[in-house]
Amino acid sequence: FFRSHSPRSVSVSRQDDLLHTFRKLGAPSAENVYVFNGDLVDRGDHGCELVLLVFALKLQDPASVHVNRGNHEEPHINIYSGFEEECVAKYDHRVFQTFHQAFAWLPYACLVNEKTLVLHAGLPAEAARVGVRDIREIARGPDVCSEEANWGKERWIRDLTWSDPHPDPSFVGVEKSGRGAGVLWGEDVTREFFARNSLAALVRSHQCVDAGVDVAHGERVYTVFSASNYCGTSGNLGAVLIMRHGCDKPTETYQWDPREEATMSAPVVSRRKSKEMRKAAAITQATEYIIEHRAALLEYFKRVDVGGRGVVS
Repeated sequence: FFRSHSPRSVSVSRQDDLLHTFRKLGAPSAENVYVFNGDLVDRGDHGCELVLLVFALKLQDPASVHVNRGNHEEPHINIYSGFEEECVAKYDHRVFQTFHQAFAWLPYACLVNEKTLVLHAGLPAEAARVGVRDIREIARGPDVCSEEANWGKERWIRDLTWSDPHPDPSFVGVEKSGRGAGVLWGEDVTREFFARNSLAALVRSHQCVDAGVDVAHGERVYTVFSASNYCGTSGNLGAVLIMRHGCDKPTETYQWDPREEATMSAPVVSRRKSKEMRKAAAITQATEYIIEHRAALLEYFKRVDVGGRGVVS
């Protein structure tokens, strides 16, 4: 978590969009703080370069660059979605593993001006008993789910990187997401969570929106998406949210259309393997991770196997 004077919240998946943002809004500095809100890779051919640039800027000026963890900072997602293939083509598999050793230390959220919570996806299903302090205390490292401090928190850790606000403004409560992970949550959950945690706004990414930014739940929940023309076919604008010092909520939006920007290159063309090949690679890698973390998994299963029946619900 951090406090910042004039942060810009960015969700970037294309190197062109990142460089365009810096040209128009300036590079990171003490007066121009950036928050990168997860999903740095898997969309486009320059994931490696984008991450290396963001990390280099973080090392150069740690107080001016902040990076949250998204669902595409997970190895099994990268195997399926293309980042592993990019790393192997440009370097080797050790480089892919090294990236993930770094991703494992990224925080899941940050707090801006004490009133705006910035995280990749959304609120957990257990939002009624999970607060800002709990998110701050998530243990990070090589495998967050094998950290004893995180046992029992796996579901809401996953929700932070997978959930979405419910598209029906009249919906109440939470329900399972069609993504296969995370939840859809209603405005009532937002209001209650904000009241308990003294928040005014939530900034999240995770979803492509046509205008690059969208506002929901009574202008409390902001979705910002900076990867313009997503995957080369969506036609969406890119956007950055801007928040001034002392403000409770984002105050400005900068948007761009890549078709009208001479500095933007041609649309992204995917050259990834077939879905079947990527699925097989993901299964192989998952098997290797299970073997590698066998002892931690067995210990965890013992903890959740109530009654010793050999069943985990």
